[in-house]
Amino acid sequence: MKLTRPGWTVHEVGDHDRKKRQAIFTLDVHPDGSRLATGGIDAIIRVWTAAPIKNERLASNDKVPKQLSTLDQHSERVYAPYLGPVLSVRWSNSGRYLASASDDRAIIIWAIDPNGGGKVFGSSEVNIEGWKAERVLSGHDSDVTEIAWSKNDMYLASVAMDGCFMVHDTRTFERVIKISGHDSSIKGVGFDPAGHYLATASDDRSLKLWRTSDWGLQASVTDPFIDSPRAFVRRLSWSPDGASILCANAITDSVFVAAVVERENWSSQMKLVGHENSVLCTAYSPRMYRDTDGSFYNICATGSTDSVVSVWKINTSKPLVVVKDLFERQVLDLSWSRDGSALYCCSADGSIAALTFTDAELGTAVQDLEVDNILLQYEKPVPPAFPIMPAVQPRAVLQKEPSHLERLMENKRPAPAAGEGASKKKRIAPTLVEALPGVDPFQAQSAASAAAPNIPNPFNPPSTSAYPPQPVYYHNNIPSQTFNPPFMPSNMLMPMTLPHPQNPDVVGYWLPYVKDPKEENDDDDDDEQTSEQIEETDPSRVKITNIPAALAYKNVKARTLGHGVKRQEVGETRDIGVVNHVTKNVDIAVPKIKSYLYHQFMGAATSGNKELDRVEVRNAGGVVDLDDMDTDENSDKAHNEVQRQPKNGTEILMLSKRSDTHTKDNGKVIWVDYAPCNVVNVAVGSAFVGASLENGFLRVYTFSGRKLLPDVMLDSPCSILEAEGTKLLAITSSANMYEYCTRQRKVLIEKTSLAALLGADVTIKSVQLRPNGVPAVVLSNGTAYAYDYKELKTWTLVSSTKYVKSAAWDRRGRQRHSSSSAAQSTQSQHHYQLQQSSPISQIEMLLNEMVDEKSIEDVTLKKDEREEEEAVYTYSHLETRLHAAILLDSPAEFKSSMVTYARRLSDEGFRGKAEEFLKEYMGPVFSRAEDFIPTVLGYKKRDLVKEFAGILAKGKTLQKLGQEYIELLKQINSESAV
Repeated sequence: MKLTRPGWTVHEVGDHDRKKRQAIFTLDVHPDGSRLATGGIDAIIRVWTAAPIKNERLASNDKVPKQLSTLDQHSERVYAPYLGPVLSVRWSNSGRYLASASDDRAIIIWAIDPNGGGKVFGSSEVNIEGWKAERVLSGHDSDVTEIAWSKNDMYLASVAMDGCFMVHDTRTFERVIKISGHDSSIKGVGFDPAGHYLATASDDRSLKLWRTSDWGLQASVTDPFIDSPRAFVRRLSWSPDGASILCANAITDSVFVAAVVERENWSSQMKLVGHENSVLCTAYSPRMYRDTDGSFYNICATGSTDSVVSVWKINTSKPLVVVKDLFERQVLDLSWSRDGSALYCCSADGSIAALTFTDAELGTAVQDLEVDNILLQYEKPVPPAFPIMPAVQPRAVLQKEPSHLERLMENKRPAPAAGEGASKKKRIAPTLVEALPGVDPFQAQSAASAAAPNIPNPFNPPSTSAYPPQPVYYHNNIPSQTFNPPFMPSNMLMPMTLPHPQNPDVVGYWLPYVKDPKEENDDDDDDEQTSEQIEETDPSRVKITNIPAALAYKNVKARTLGHGVKRQEVGETRDIGVVNHVTKNVDIAVPKIKSYLYHQFMGAATSGNKELDRVEVRNAGGVVDLDDMDTDENSDKAHNEVQRQPKNGTEILMLSKRSDTHTKDNGKVIWVDYAPCNVVNVAVGSAFVGASLENGFLRVYTFSGRKLLPDVMLDSPCSILEAEGTKLLAITSSANMYEYCTRQRKVLIEKTSLAALLGADVTIKSVQLRPNGVPAVVLSNGTAYAYDYKELKTWTLVSSTKYVKSAAWDRRGRQRHSSSSAAQSTQSQHHYQLQQSSPISQIEMLLNEMVDEKSIEDVTLKKDEREEEEAVYTYSHLETRLHAAILLDSPAEFKSSMVTYARRLSDEGFRGKAEEFLKEYMGPVFSRAEDFIPTVLGYKKRDLVKEFAGILAKGKTLQKLGQEYIELLKQINSESAV
């Protein structure tokens, strides 16, 4: 282990010799390991370069920048009439945002500002990179003590001294819920890595677990904290496998410990004993490790009031490392690097330290895929029949006290007193260089207007879009806000500008390349420790030259697709064949009639119970095995009715195993109906049951057994029956498709043939029905289609195995099947979740099973021909995915495909494609077109243009095009503001 304690990572106040070091309350390391953010009592956030912190030789080199940025908006008294010491800073798992929480009751979401940087106003400091307040979240009535991102960055949770916790949806930064869940201040919060729970720790001596499905209380743990004292912080941490929570400030037999609360029963059987005073902060390493016997174990760290930092192996009773006398005061926060090799600590004495470990000291790390498989095995908690729901707090209306700058901007000065002469000095009006976020310099509010009933929220500036905001609907009826930042998957790190040394795929804005310490030569001079010379030609910028060729951008000229390969003359036009058009008569095999069909589902009858409702079909002539049925004389009447099976006739039954029916085995019969012939297929929607009969009729029932529709006659027996939400899809044996909306009781797709898609050797491998009613089919010839019944009224291509040559194709998506029933159940749940959230990825996983690896690479092609082939397939693939994502209503896949598309265009310089996309999504500039829709899949199109253009502006070949559209958006926003 290597310990470093840099003396330059400090928060100081005062001038020159009278500078005083301030307490550092919190710190967090960026997911790519390049930056470290700290916050302290001075209400300032500082962003540091992480490499010099761990390497003293780099720290001694003046050419390596140390402090990257100073973020001081919490100190401007904009959100509260007092300074706001920063109590928590947390990077999002994607690295795109930095969230900060403060005593000023505000949560600020910071994002990189490509146009930022430069000298800090009123200070001699220079920001090497710029950060801006992307959003300010309000709602707490007291100091915000801790914040936490969910693993997929979907939610941001915050806790405060007011005893409440809030959760925001990070796609829109709308508040999801605010709950008063504790009797005292909450000082710790963390999301379950499996995504099922949120944990909060409070001074009321309890740890509470909240379900993320309905935000109801799942469990309250008090035993380890009965005698615990009040503490400044109670930072908790989930293990990476989600199996336990490490809790601070616990006491056992008058001994200060850290309690390990197990997920299995929410009890604490294991305690980490060794600190002489209360434990304030805990942190699990994000990596799991494998022991010599093959078992897994976790590594964690604890910091306490006794100024000691301890590192523990959870599978042993003794600490791995104990570092004493590291600080002069208590340890307040801990943060592990994502690879688990470095632990950062901060203290109230105003200093930080870094502990760096080797693989030999920690052990063999477990692959992330294995950890993800463990997380998938956790079942989603089912809310109880009468859930404990604390009172939901109403959205508070916070009054903002005008800052000194705002008072000046009001431009209202008192008239001179009587007897005073007018000044002869010429008064020069101040020029506003940059407005504060959330402050409108053109519409300052006076004291009288501040008391008006309609007060604009200072935390949510008005929309600057040229179009009225589109309505956004939420299940909890929270009013929509105007800002709608795009959502980034957690596995996609924020693109900036320059590559990072350890990971060329992760880059940083104005962050110079620093040589990997492992590659350094101890005999080299200090001047040779970095791989480039840094010239300070401008105090507001750092110019970097001599970037290694392996990490520099390719100098790609703007070009057109297909221009780089020479082609032979085609000669005269001649006939080479005729179109082979044959009218197809296609039949789809009808499934064999089974003696017994069933479909299990979580229906309305079993709300709050783990048991599933069940629809059963017992066809005529089926043999009933009574040996497996319970013949207990004490069985209730309903259960005995289930045992009496007719030997002829077809029955359609719905059964329930609710706890209040006291039934066994099959359950209580809710309703029964008789069919005139055998049933071929059964499907269950959100509130209906569909059954297809062998005579070609279709029956639809409600969950209470009432016929929702009259029996519908199809052109032939149904081969495939699918249900999703309120939609019912039927594909008949004569290759015709029908779709009905059961809620509106109308047809969505009339008789539509699949004959054009099928053939003698082409069969249907899979059918997927989307919640928006769009059906998608995967065929045996390696293609997938979806039917656009709203606009084009035809089949459209979703994907194909020919795109396997695309650089954007994921060849790792082969499905693995397990023989165990538990694993199959988990795979089934995961399959359904993937199908709902990522339908295109699910379809391409199925197509991957049909790919012939030998046919992927054509060895006969030259290098330039192979590059052109890959580019053609990649762009065709991405453009197809964009259209398919809109049709299949998949916002996340649309966004990820658009970002990949923009990066590819930026790297290779295809201006025509990029400009057409920008024009289409920009829409009319200063006029309103009736046919232009300003949103797509919930995203504002101009927000997409802003991100698309931002990616182009960071490249080389299309930088000018991107900057032009960014300036155009600024002009539109300024015009609409006036």
